[in-house]
Amino acid sequence: MVLVGAIAWSVLGSGSEGVRSPLTPRVEAQASSGDTISVRIIARRNSDGRTEFGMRDAAGRQYLPPARYFPAVGPDHNNWLQSTEIDFGDGYAGRIIARRAPDGRVEFGFRVEGYQDILPPARYFPRRATVNQWLVSSWIEIARPAASQVARSTKLWDLAVALHQFGEELRYAYNDYGNCPDGWNCTESSDARAGYQGGHSGWDSYRYSQGTRKHGFHSLTEGTIVCLRDSYGQIAIKDSDGYITRYLHGVRSSHLSVGDSVEQYQRIGTTDGLGAGGAVTFRLHVHVEVSRPGTPACDILDGASDSYAVDPVNYLYDNWIGN
Repeated sequence: MVLVGAIAWSVLGSGSEGVRSPLTPRVEAQASSGDTISVRIIARRNSDGRTEFGMRDAAGRQYLPPARYFPAVGPDHNNWLQSTEIDFGDGYAGRIIARRAPDGRVEFGFRVEGYQDILPPARYFPRRATVNQWLVSSWIEIARPAASQVARSTKLWDLAVALHQFGEELRYAYNDYGNCPDGWNCTESSDARAGYQGGHSGWDSYRYSQGTRKHGFHSLTEGTIVCLRDSYGQIAIKDSDGYITRYLHGVRSSHLSVGDSVEQYQRIGTTDGLGAGGAVTFRLHVHVEVSRPGTPACDILDGASDSYAVDPVNYLYDNWIGN
């Protein structure tokens, strides 16, 4: 056993039951008796200093989401990171959340759409754990996600994972109206915002380490390149229905040319901060927007009120990522 305050994580397979953590609805979606399953968070220290995490159900099955590594350094204790969605079957699904506690330990919890975050009693991963040894939290009870909560933050997370191909340190930024959805790491920045509000026509994505490290991004659709410009780092790809997905502020891959066919998830560039004329005027991030058929190939949208503007989150998720 590894003691964590007054409550202990146990070594995987030791048989320690822990304390079952209750589920509290956040919306009008009550879990009836028998409508929950019991699961545990599992975590282990990797040799590179990162903390790998996943889930284990009552039958002993392990679930390891693609985005499952907590960084060795950062973020601070005010920022929750979340994994890609874990599907337990029969409608049960959710995401592991993690943040660094002020004393350096990693605090874990579990998020189900429509409910308050579940924080089990044994949820702090010790700073000095044996490398490659799985530890388990106390049991938690989860319900099916509330049907009314088809969450925008869930769609954005899945889109960003597809965009960066499983980058585990993704962050999103503030939108124009200042509401920060559950699970987002927000910053009041006019040059790296998220959402489809006000004068911002798309959504922005960047990593926790975005200030110091550039990283690749990939096409969310298949289609044909119809515009490449150094100014604002523009890459515009038209799909078979005539919709144009535009990526801004990055440096495009050198082999790309107008007229080329692009496959979904093909790498097309590297994050940067390119603005007018190709000068670096923004922080490292990538902006994604979608415009209707008939839009001039190289016309960047003029905010969400532009007559050609399409909500990029719903369009890309519903037509390309989530089906």
